Amino acid sequence: MSACFCHVSEGETCPTAEMRALTPSRLFVCGTAGLFFFIFSLAATSEAIAETLLWTGSDGGDWFADADWGPSRRVPGASDDVMIDTYGPVITIGTSAKARELLIGTAPGAGTLVVQGGLQTDSVFLGAVSGASGTASFIGAKWQNDGDVSIGGSGVGNLSLLHGTTASSKNVLIGGSGTGNGSLKLDNSSTLTTSDTVFVSGSSSGAGGGGNLEVLGASELPGRRDVGALRLRTVATKDRPCPDFPYKDGEDYDPTVLLDLDYWALIPR
Repeated sequence: MSACFCHVSEGETCPTAEMRALTPSRLFVCGTAGLFFFIFSLAATSEAIAETLLWTGSDGGDWFADADWGPSRRVPGASDDVMIDTYGPVITIGTSAKARELLIGTAPGAGTLVVQGGLQTDSVFLGAVSGASGTASFIGAKWQNDGDVSIGGSGVGNLSLLHGTTASSKNVLIGGSGTGNGSLKLDNSSTLTTSDTVFVSGSSSGAGGGGNLEVLGASELPGRRDVGALRLRTVATKDRPCPDFPYKDGEDYDPTVLLDLDYWALIPR
């Protein structure tokens, strides 16, 4: 839209002002002296302001249903945070969704998400609070997470990568502290690529803080049919919780890191 401001001298007739939304138009405004000409353009934008959107739809509903997200009744975008505290939506085959921070299980109860298509996130939290459980199941899906994944912060978290899923992330924390318990299942046809470290928490006190990593497949060794090989890294720390992901600061280890073992283990087939 364009507009023109035109001042006319006293006694002259002021043209009628008009504005049109779909075609360029001019706006004439009366003045008392002089004549000047000013043109400007306005461009409307449909980009929504980033916010936190909560799933309010039914179990197994479509992620892309505007009416099932509150409070703004719109589908989340790449800059939005997403909260799912009930049996939640499905991202179906052939579709791709985006979110900044994905939180499943932020209130007492169970939150779930099933992904059969594509998903891109910055960070993911499953079972963030005590009394809550968060489950994300990727089935033949493609998932890119640019930050960290926390599975069972203070609640119960479950992450399943199944049936040919390809996933990538930075740090992955399985099991938090206190009441947190987490589980990650990776089947033989799926892949998980991490650019940093996978932490598996453990607690012998029975008070929680446990983690479980289940890999349902292994790589073969050329010429060996009796064993397979699995690369493992064990990092031990002192006076520092696992959710902080202590490891290295540049080329040097964090002062709380006591042990770093990077090794291959032979697993009987």
